Amino acid sequence: MATKIDAFPEAPSQNVYPWDEWLDGDVWELVPGKDFKGKPATFRASAVAQAARRNGKVRTQKIRTKDGDRIYLQFHSG
Repeated sequence: MATKIDAFPEAPSQNVYPWDEWLDGDVWELVPGKDFKGKPATFRASAVAQAARRNGKVRTQKIRTKDGDRIYLQFHSG
C-alpha cells in the first residue's frame, strides 16, 4: 500500500568525483586511472560542464611525465 510522506525526498548525488573539492579554485594534479576513470578528454569535458554549473570556467592542462600522464585542473568563477 502507498505511504504518504511529509516532504519530497532529495535525490542522492550522482557525482562520481568530488567536484566541490576539485573546483575550489586551487590547482589540482590528477592521475588518470587513479583519480578518474576514462579518457582525459572525456574527463575534461565533464570538468567544463561541472564548472559551468557553478557559474565558472575550468582551466586544464595534460602533461606527460616520466611517471605517466597528469591532468592539472583549476576553477575560475565568473
